[in-house]
Formats: sequence, structure tokens, C-alpha cells
Amino acid sequence: MYYSIKAYLAATDAKPRCYNVSDPQTSDWLVMYFGSYIRYSSARDMRLLTNNSANIFQDLAFSRDNLELLHRYQVRDDLAEMYADALLTVDSDFSLSSLPDQLLCFAQRSTLIPGLTPEEALSLIAQINLHCNSSRPSSSDRQLATMLVAQVKTFDRQTLVALGQQAMGLTTDQISNLTTEVLRDPKVLESLGRVTSWNRGQSQMLVNEILRNNFTLDTAEKFESLGALAQGLPSTSFDSISADLATELAKNANFVSALSQGPEHLRKAFVSKILSNSSSLSDILNNIPDELVDQVPNSLLVFRGEVPDLRKINEKQWSPQQAAVLFREVFSRTDNYTE
Repeated sequence: MYYSIKAYLAATDAKPRCYNVSDPQTSDWLVMYFGSYIRYSSARDMRLLTNNSANIFQDLAFSRDNLELLHRYQVRDDLAEMYADALLTVDSDFSLSSLPDQLLCFAQRSTLIPGLTPEEALSLIAQINLHCNSSRPSSSDRQLATMLVAQVKTFDRQTLVALGQQAMGLTTDQISNLTTEVLRDPKVLESLGRVTSWNRGQSQMLVNEILRNNFTLDTAEKFESLGALAQGLPSTSFDSISADLATELAKNANFVSALSQGPEHLRKAFVSKILSNSSSLSDILNNIPDELVDQVPNSLLVFRGEVPDLRKINEKQWSPQQAAVLFREVFSRTDNYTE
């Protein structure tokens, strides 16, 4: 049905079809022609159907009926961002409480945010954590988080947990004022460990504070408790653990995912610890996670005796240099290339 609506509205040179800026009866154009099917539209489609006119879409955005439509229906993120930009470009003081929940995710243009009280900022943070996609935060998401967290003046255990994903907006100055005691609180550590897209400076500062005063990482549970913060570990963290413990950690997908976001020297140190126990190609294939296999030295990618499982070799994400070494080994040791 949506594509029929789109085709009808696009089949004219005068866009938007059946819309007249001077006729109040057409101001609810989005309601009139899209209704619940607004869920399937995109920013690209909307630009096409409004003749790429920012002014026209801004007029539509301020219609009370059209705005109510976005209170009722979830739309694609790109259209929500386009709608929020249209409102806040014209009126940066637009009431945040009047914005549909999804549009709050793109409220970084609002000039009201710097005037929020800490309580109001935390309330808005709770709404954003509930309604906004946080799996892959953009630079705009980080900007909004920084603006909101800037309005929070004290960071106790309860507040840090309440920040949720918006903790990515913590500045280095704010992090430097956090205490080791608070950061080691299990609920705080769990919450911070769930935050995606820490930058290297943030994660390293937080981990350094957590590790102060002889806090020893000597069990899988302690390493795993860091969650996404594991990317901020110093490479010396693996010096005193056993290869068996490192191998156990390599089986934890969340820990490996966090570590893969860290610097190369950290990834290399972890892989080296695993290989210190056994560096046969079979053990490499079984023990080194795909995300970290590019840290295996080329000198270890040689066949010693029995040819390893070629299927496992094909499944790994080798670097071009590693792949060249393995291809040479396979080519010289087997004539079965069907695997």
C-alpha cells in the first residue's frame, strides 16, 4: 500500500501533490496521505515527494496533526532525524516535552538542553535510553549525550547507573573526578560495561581508575565484569595470567568483541598469551577468535606434520599477508582443493 501512495504522490511535477502552503486545510498533508503508512517512509522518499524543499517540509513538520502522527507511529530513524532537524532549525527553543519520543534522539540542535536542571536532564536521558537505538551510536548521538551529561553535576552510584548508554557523553574531566570506590560498585561496573562506543581515552581512564590500589585481574569473572571497557585495558594486564585463563576468556564473545575494539598492542598481547601455551596451527585454529586471528605471527602459520582442517582455515578472517602464507602452505602440502 505504501508504494501505491508513494507512486501517486510522485506522479506529478507540482510537488507536494495536492498541497498548498496558503491553504490551512492541506497542512495535515502527512496525515491525509500517509497515516499509519508513515512507518514505511524514509527521508529520501520525503525529500522526493516535497520537491527537496526544506521550507515545505518545515511547514509540514509544525502542523499539530502531522506532529501527532509521529507521537502515534514509529518511523525510520532517518525520517525522524529529518523531522527533528526541520523543527529545531526553525525553532531551537521548541518544547522538548512536545517532541515525539523518537525525535528526542535527534534533539542536539535544541538550545533548551543547556538550561535543564540535573533532574530534568536525567529524565530526558531515561527517555532517550528507552526509545533510541544505541547499538551503533553516531557522532550526533555522542554530541547529544555530551550535552545532556554536562547538565548533571554529581556522579554517585545511582546517577552513573541512570546514565545508561548516555554515559558515552562523559568528558575526561568528569571521568577524572570519579572515585575508584564508585566505579568498582558491581551495578556501576555492569552499567558502564554495557555502554557501546566508548572512545579510547574514556575507556582507558575508566579502567585505570578501576585498577588502582592493587585491584588484580586474576579470574575470568573479573575480566568479563569490565564488559565493553575491556578495550581500555593496559597490555600488561595479561602478563601475570595463565595461557589457560586467556584461552577461557577467548571463548567469551562479549569480552572478545570489546577487546577487538582496543589498540593493536592490546590485541597482540592477548593473542601472545594464548599462544604461549601452544602455538601449533591446530591450536591457533581452535583457540584464537576470528576477530583476533590477524594478530597471529606469520611464522606460526606453517604446517608441521599433519595438514590441519582446511575448512577451519577458510573460516578465519586472515590478513592478506597471512592468507598468502597459508595459501603457499596448502598448495605445497595437498592436492585436495575441494574443501
